[in-house]
Amino acid sequence: MNPGIYPNLSFADYCAIDAVNQSLLRPFIKSIRHGVYAVENRTPPSEAMRFGTAIHTLILDGEAAFESQYAIGGPINERTGECYGRNTKAFAEWLATQGESREFLTTEEYARLRAIRDRLTNHAYAGPLIQSEGAARELTIVWDEPVNGTPVRCKARIDWHHPTVGILDLKSTADADPLAFGKSVANYGYHMQAAWYLLGCERVGLAAPRYGWIAVESAAPYGVGMYALSAWEQQCGLTRAIKALRRYADWSRGLVTPDDEDAGFTDLQIPGWSWEDEKDMEQTLKGYL
Repeated sequence: MNPGIYPNLSFADYCAIDAVNQSLLRPFIKSIRHGVYAVENRTPPSEAMRFGTAIHTLILDGEAAFESQYAIGGPINERTGECYGRNTKAFAEWLATQGESREFLTTEEYARLRAIRDRLTNHAYAGPLIQSEGAARELTIVWDEPVNGTPVRCKARIDWHHPTVGILDLKSTADADPLAFGKSVANYGYHMQAAWYLLGCERVGLAAPRYGWIAVESAAPYGVGMYALSAWEQQCGLTRAIKALRRYADWSRGLVTPDDEDAGFTDLQIPGWSWEDEKDMEQTLKGYL
C-alpha cells in the first residue's frame, strides 16, 4: 500500500499492510534481542487487552460491527447455574455455533462495556469530541520514514482525528487518576505511540495540532481523565521511537544481530526515590569514605 491517508479501512486490512507500526517497535526499545523475540513469538493478548479491544470495537465501530464480531453469554451448566468455563469442551462447542472467528464476552463484561460507552458519550467534554461529525474514526496513515538513507514503510491507525483538536486516543485503564495514568503512559510507552502518530501525520500532511488521551476506567464508577501530550513528552517519545526504528531497520537489513549488543559492566542508575538523605549519608558514613 502506497503512502497516504486511508479512511474506512477495516482493522483486518490495516493489519495486512506490510509496514512497521509502533507495537512492533516497542520491544526493540529494550534491545534487538527483545525485539527479535517478540517478532518471532507473538504474545496472545491479555484479558485487559482483550477487553480494551472490545471497548474500541463498540465505541469506534458501532453496535452493528460489534454484534457481528462478538458473542455474549455462554452455555449454562444446569447443575451449577453458572456459565461453563472458557477452557471447557461445552464452551468450545457453544462458541463454534456462534459463527466463525467470533470473540466472546460474558454478560457481566458486556454490561460494563455498555456502561463505559454511555459514560463516554455523556461526558461533558469527551462526548462532543468523539461524536463530532468532523472527527474521522480509525484513520489509517502510511508513510516512508528514512533510516540511514533508505526508507522504511510505516503505518499507524488513529482512533479519532478531530479537525481542530488533533488526535484523540482512547485508552481503557484501571485508574484514570493523573498520577496513575501518568505511570501507565511511561510503563506502556503511550508517549512513544503518540509521537509515532504525530510523526506519521506530519509525513502525510495531516494536520494534528495536539495529541490527547481519553482515559476511561474499565470498572465502576468508570472515571474519565483527559490528558494532553506535552512538547517534552513528545520529544521523549519520538526519541524512543526513532531509536527502536533504527534498531529494527539494522536488524531487518542484516546489519546487526542480537549478539552484537552484548557488553560488559555498565554503571547502574537506581531511581531517585530510593536515594538516602544526603546529610544523613555524610553523618553515617563519616570515617568510612
